[in-house]
Amino acid sequence: MMRKNIILPGLFIFILFVSSPVIALVNLSDIISSEDAEKAIHEISNKIEKLPELAELYVSRGDIYFLIHEFDSAEEDYSKAIALNNKLDADEV
Repeated sequence: MMRKNIILPGLFIFILFVSSPVIALVNLSDIISSEDAEKAIHEISNKIEKLPELAELYVSRGDIYFLIHEFDSAEEDYSKAIALNNKLDADEV
C-alpha cells in the first residue's frame, strides 16, 4: 500500500493507492453542511462494502462522524480500523 499526497493551490487531496481501485478519501474541510456529511458517509460506506478490510476507510468515516458529533458511530469506526490494522498511528485515529 502506498500513499501519495497531491497538493494543489488551496486544495489538499489525499489519495490512497491500493492494489485494487484508487480511493479518494474525503477532505473534511469540504464538509460544510449535514447534507455534505451524509453524502460523504454514504460514499465511504459504499467503498467499505467493496473493501471491508481497508482500515483507512473506517478512519475516514469515523472522522466525519466525529465532525458531526456522532461520537458513538465515530468510536465504532475507529475501533474497527484498529481491529483491522493495530499498527495504525495514534495520530490517525
